[in-house]
Amino acid sequence: MLPDQRDVKPLKKRARTSSREENSPTDSTFCRSEIWYDDGNVILIAENTGFKVYKGLLSEVSPVLAKMLSLPTIDKPLDGCQVLTLTDSASDVTHLFKALHKRHYFRDDATHPFAVVSAVLRLGRKYCIDDLRGDALSCLETDFPCTLKEYLKFGRDWQAIDGSCGTTIEVIRLAREVDLLKILPVAFYVTSEFDSPMWLELAFDGKRQDDGTVVKLSSEDQARLVNGRERLVRAQAKHSFSWLDGCVPNKKAGCRWAKAKLLRKLWYPCPQVVALSPWDEEWESGLCTECIAAAKHAFEEGKKQVWDELPAIFDLPPWGTLIPDRVDGDAPDSS
Repeated sequence: MLPDQRDVKPLKKRARTSSREENSPTDSTFCRSEIWYDDGNVILIAENTGFKVYKGLLSEVSPVLAKMLSLPTIDKPLDGCQVLTLTDSASDVTHLFKALHKRHYFRDDATHPFAVVSAVLRLGRKYCIDDLRGDALSCLETDFPCTLKEYLKFGRDWQAIDGSCGTTIEVIRLAREVDLLKILPVAFYVTSEFDSPMWLELAFDGKRQDDGTVVKLSSEDQARLVNGRERLVRAQAKHSFSWLDGCVPNKKAGCRWAKAKLLRKLWYPCPQVVALSPWDEEWESGLCTECIAAAKHAFEEGKKQVWDELPAIFDLPPWGTLIPDRVDGDAPDSS
């Protein structure tokens, strides 16, 4: 006897799981970052690190993120929140969100680690967060200015970035990445100032970061640094230290001997790069008053010449091309 059709229960079909759903993040597939607000309404994930923040804030400061958050995503909601996966590094996103949510984290009146400045500039540029991007640019332009007047205010001392000798390599790489070419002449110059073998190690070995990765110059910029330093040494001999080779009259034998001694000290065994450095009173040793005055004048005039030639020394476009918005006649060396 056949069973009554009303007694037959259909077999339950196994729910289909699309590959998209299988790949969607879950609480167990990422770690919560320190940027996790319980009342946040959007979760962004970068490198298996989750950030629970405020959709309204992101949409307000970034038109790019606003558009991304307005589109359907392949990720399933989590904890009642929209989920968006980013392709950026978790470290960069952490710095960006700290700067957005904790204003004291990235103030324009404080010094910041280069990692913070680079992350804010890189992602501020990518996501069109203009205020933060502008602050990061200001940090770089403070420490790597485009005028001799601004450079001479602080010289080699870091003002906006908490940097070290290897930071200049990172700066050059970042400038290439974000097309901030106008800071390159000073970045190359500062790297050239380091004594041997430090500058050679930086040029070819790069800088090792805390996570073990190494930041290195491109082969083109390695050549630019090596050849540029050689040209720089010749330029400072011609302009900044022309007073050592007899261009300034040597009336006394003692002055001639003192200049010869200083020449050996500056050029041997490896030439020092001091073309844009402050005048060193030790250079006056053994010189008469007249020679000192003439030497100081020649050295200061030489700074202007070297500064004018700095882009060409490192095989870069001229200042007028690097700073297209400057007023004609407002030469970088005289501003």
